[in-house]
Amino acid sequence: MAGGAVRPLRLLVADDIAPNRLLMRALLGAAGHEVTVVTDGAEALAAVQSQPFDAVLMDVRMPGMDGLEATRRLRALPGPEARLPVIAVTASALPEEIAECRAAGMDTHVAKPVDRAVLLALLARITAGPEAPPAEAVPPDPVAALRAELGEAALPLLHGFMDELDEVAAALEVPGVSGQILNALIHRGQGAAASLGDRPVIAALEAAQRRLREGEAAPAVLAGLRPALRAELPRLRAALEKALGPSAVAK
Repeated sequence: MAGGAVRPLRLLVADDIAPNRLLMRALLGAAGHEVTVVTDGAEALAAVQSQPFDAVLMDVRMPGMDGLEATRRLRALPGPEARLPVIAVTASALPEEIAECRAAGMDTHVAKPVDRAVLLALLARITAGPEAPPAEAVPPDPVAALRAELGEAALPLLHGFMDELDEVAAALEVPGVSGQILNALIHRGQGAAASLGDRPVIAALEAAQRRLREGEAAPAVLAGLRPALRAELPRLRAALEKALGPSAVAK
């Protein structure tokens, strides 16, 4: 099987963002794997107790029960589910986040945008037994890579990531955004920006996340993030539509 997978796998994908779920289903399904998707950690925990899986691809930051807590609870289960391989899928693979994943019991991680070949090779290795090292490879042009992989089916996914960024930017403009809400919105934006491979937007979101983690107040972080997104997102949408054509869904 391409990408190093030795057999079809039963995979559980936990992610709160719909385009991410669609993307993972498409990438993994095209490789012959059976994919079940859920939207948060609580659903992931329920799923692994109701049916067998070979591995879980777990988003780290999700509302409600996040991937870290879900993995901790998974590892505390009494049955064989406790040993299920868990791969963290991270939008921002900062060293402290990777350490959190390891401490929670996750086996390894992949960074968004997910490289299909790297992910399939990692799945083959981790489900075979020996632990694989973190996968860091990132395609030089995620948009081109996804189009090459999925053809025309990639277009609505890519436009969906752009729409996700626009929704995040609109939510950030609402007065009175708290630190908790800001952190959740940054996470949403990071996943979409990484899937589009846009370095300026990724850098703006990573800088905001870093400032928030260092204890800076949400209004101060927003004062830097809002203008950056106002400047960058129209440029990104124009570039995406030039490359792909306008979205079939009216804005």
